[in-house]
Amino acid sequence: MKLRKCLFTIGIATLVFANVACGKVKSGSTTESNIAKSDKADEDFDVKTVAADIKNEGKFKDQLAEIDPNIAINRIYQLDSAKLEAYAFYTNTGATAEEIAVIKVNDDSYLKNIENAFNKRVDDQKEACRNYLPDEMTKLDKAVIKTSGSYIIFVVSEDSEKANEIIGRYFN
Repeated sequence: MKLRKCLFTIGIATLVFANVACGKVKSGSTTESNIAKSDKADEDFDVKTVAADIKNEGKFKDQLAEIDPNIAINRIYQLDSAKLEAYAFYTNTGATAEEIAVIKVNDDSYLKNIENAFNKRVDDQKEACRNYLPDEMTKLDKAVIKTSGSYIIFVVSEDSEKANEIIGRYFN
């Protein structure tokens, strides 16, 4: 099962690289994770801008690339796309557990489902990385999951404090 998850992660990374090479990349319960809910009123912001800001200004060891939203929504996080209004996803090359997801929902009651999906993703990544990429466990232990209004952000990076700082520009 571990090998299967590892091969799946490598397969996703291969798809990302293939899309990048062809110019077809589309925009579009954890231990000690930083889960927070902001009381700030729901202010609109562009999810792609937020995701790009986190990618460009955050601290990542890996070269993150945008991933086809259908792969992220249906295969990685297993979400109901009908309940998502806007989204942006970045994934790793398979060499790390780093990733970014920024989602705006059209029904705030679905945020808990997404948070659960992100927690499951962290748990799955821990299981997959435990023997193959043990250095990634610290990043996964400090995964950032934040919600505010209709938005939820998930970041696995080298520096969760820096990720929180960038997210803080959008969430109080």
